[in-house]
Amino acid sequence: MKKIVLSLIALTVLSACSSSDDNNNNPDTTTPLVSKIVETYEDGFVETLLLTYNGTKIVKSNWNNGEEVTEFTYTGDLITKEEYFFDGELEDVITYEYDTNQRLIKSTRVDSFGDIEIDLYTHNANGTISFVTETNDELSADGTIYFDSNGNPNKKEITTYFMGFESTEIITVTYDNKNEPFKNVTGLDKISFALPNYSAFEASLNNPLTINTNGVNNTTHTYTYNSNNFPATSTTVTTDFEGNYTTVFFY
Repeated sequence: MKKIVLSLIALTVLSACSSSDDNNNNPDTTTPLVSKIVETYEDGFVETLLLTYNGTKIVKSNWNNGEEVTEFTYTGDLITKEEYFFDGELEDVITYEYDTNQRLIKSTRVDSFGDIEIDLYTHNANGTISFVTETNDELSADGTIYFDSNGNPNKKEITTYFMGFESTEIITVTYDNKNEPFKNVTGLDKISFALPNYSAFEASLNNPLTINTNGVNNTTHTYTYNSNNFPATSTTVTTDFEGNYTTVFFY
């Protein structure tokens, strides 16, 4: 689940000075919002994510009591900046730009070394999104993102370029038909496909069941659900270096 939030990621502050906060000071308690996620790995290691909101706008994600923190800034109902801190030090700043239809058209990530990654997104007539990624003014990736009938990003074709070499991957995702924990977070769906060369899909309306790369299954999720059809628990089996884990969700 850590890969869903830009901490993302994770994911995606609010200093409460964001220009959108003035009209959103009273939290909407009728909308389910995930407030805590606890992941337990096979070796017994436990990670805890705490989420802070202003109404339905995410303010902060906080892993392991401040070890990894992401702060979010809004302009209106759109997330326009994320600041990622590791052990209190600013590591990455991501800014988002939108067109007049509130569609993401550009994201810029600047890391602590001064490297700059810029993604430009083109919204095609067939519903796909094409992207071009430049790192320090050089082409580093391009590709296409596809969506299922519910609007979940379910396929990414990406070619990466590095030192004269290129490599192509096709990543596919299947989903259930239940509510994803971050479904009600304002603006998160707008950046569900952002930073395609840097991260996996960060947000969706439903919950991922399988993730495949070039036809090989990398990850499988199974869930139990609460009465609102949001995940209560999940079990993840993955080839990722972090290993298999179970997750408990609190709302």
